[in-house]
Amino acid sequence: MLDHVKKYRDIAAWVVLALVVGSMVFAVVRIVVTSVSTEYTLGQAALSYGESTLGLTPALIVLAVVALCVFLKPSSPSAPTLTLVAAIVVSAGTVLSLIFTFIGLSATLGGSIGVIFQLLGSMTDVILKALVAAALWLLRRGQQTGVVGSPLAANTPSAQASAPTVSPAGPGEPIAGSAWKSASDAAKGAPAEVRPESGASRQWRPVNRPPDETN
Repeated sequence: MLDHVKKYRDIAAWVVLALVVGSMVFAVVRIVVTSVSTEYTLGQAALSYGESTLGLTPALIVLAVVALCVFLKPSSPSAPTLTLVAAIVVSAGTVLSLIFTFIGLSATLGGSIGVIFQLLGSMTDVILKALVAAALWLLRRGQQTGVVGSPLAANTPSAQASAPTVSPAGPGEPIAGSAWKSASDAAKGAPAEVRPESGASRQWRPVNRPPDETN
């Protein structure tokens, strides 16, 4: 079951985003056509159909499918793009809802108390959708900084490239942890001696080096 979710989560996310965008476009067209071709004013049409630009439930579904692509390991390769597109779509839908809510305010002036409560409900819906949009932008920010959805650092090429490499010592070069007994031995080119590791014998051991071919 989980394998099927990982396999089709990208397709599901793109389908959900396409449906949400289509719903937003349809809602805008519906408001404009209703205000032009019927006795409804633009404020009344916006008040009636403004919430359909982006409902809270579709916004939460978008957040859920994006979270599946990001947090279900391994993360989807298209997760950063999906997160960015989802954040833009939800933000645009929230702004449209807010605009139509304010346009609908003109229809409530002098209206009944029920219409005013409807407007207050619309404002609450806009605030909740704004929180969903903020969560998506924070998720996108976490992806950019590598905090969210980043692979293990040890497996990334950059981490492997930045790993320190130790080159072997050439002829006549001291090995790390080696030392000479005196400065005169170092000046004469005598081989250095390796210091014993912890728990090893305290006897000094001379280091066998290949002959210097330059001599």
